[in-house]
Amino acid sequence: MAKTVLSFKDITKEFPGVRALKGITFSLKEGEVLALIGENGAGKSTLIKCLTGAYEPSFGEICLQNKAFRHLSPKLAKQMGIGAVYQEFNLVPDLPVVENIFMGNLPGKGIIVDYAAMLSLSKEIFNSFGVDIDPRMELKQLSPAMMQIVEIAKAIAQNLKILILDEPTAPLTTKETEILFDIIRKIKVKGVSVIYISHRLEEIFQICDRVVVMRDGEKVGERLVCETDRQELIRLMIGRELTNYFPQRRTCPTKEVILKTQGLWGNGSRDITFELHRGEILGFAGLVGAGRTELMSVLFCDAKREAGDVLVNGKPFNGKHPMACHSARHCIAAGRPQAKRFVDGQECVS
Repeated sequence: MAKTVLSFKDITKEFPGVRALKGITFSLKEGEVLALIGENGAGKSTLIKCLTGAYEPSFGEICLQNKAFRHLSPKLAKQMGIGAVYQEFNLVPDLPVVENIFMGNLPGKGIIVDYAAMLSLSKEIFNSFGVDIDPRMELKQLSPAMMQIVEIAKAIAQNLKILILDEPTAPLTTKETEILFDIIRKIKVKGVSVIYISHRLEEIFQICDRVVVMRDGEKVGERLVCETDRQELIRLMIGRELTNYFPQRRTCPTKEVILKTQGLWGNGSRDITFELHRGEILGFAGLVGAGRTELMSVLFCDAKREAGDVLVNGKPFNGKHPMACHSARHCIAAGRPQAKRFVDGQECVS
């Protein structure tokens, strides 16, 4: 039997007028990959923030390495070997990879930094992952998938015992996801435990050993992955049986074009042409860094249009600043969404 490295005991977190967590109790074994799932607002992020020291629980205790803690500070959480990789990377693009890995944890004596040791350990970590990353290159030269690996390497370099992965595959392709899963399997063999948060249930069955389901701030289920299925997990997450997976697709109510671009260039976007019909929901899909937000910034007049035409209700639009969008009776909010949208437990992609 693997030893227990983490236990949540009756963890409760209250905010003014809201009880975000209600008596959460479960444990994590050494070398285990534990899935933590639930709909948005279930309390997953609040629980993780209690573990990493961002929040102080109102009641309960967290047990780590046979020590009970009323609450943890971020510094103490790191000292206890807890590392977290979030959807938004905590890295500095203009610094070399090696300096990102050892940021705030520079080896050496006094003011003398042992740069050679930093390079050596970085290469050793990447070699153990089976990836080819030069620690001396600037971080901004890497793809989002490689940046995520740097985040994991950063945690490994600080005596990692528990790794938290929050929606780790959101910016990854299928091939990059397989690389990540391979890394998880390798660190699992070394005794590192993983808390894996994802809305993609198919990933739970690929990489996780056990799953804890949360709903409305409570733990509503705990299963071995080999003893459950997708249907049961969805039922636990939403509190009822789900029979209609795919809502009826709505057709566009009109052919009237209210927004049109022709050969639009600017802010990294190149030769973009599309039409938006009245009453239509037009989705823009792509990986992190594909240019969706940058294109919206051009349409919103928050970034310079270099070439091409924009027509609003059939009339040329040549706004130079965001206020012009209101004059043209259109407003495009440029920004990265902070949450996924779900209907009946299913992730919606417009």
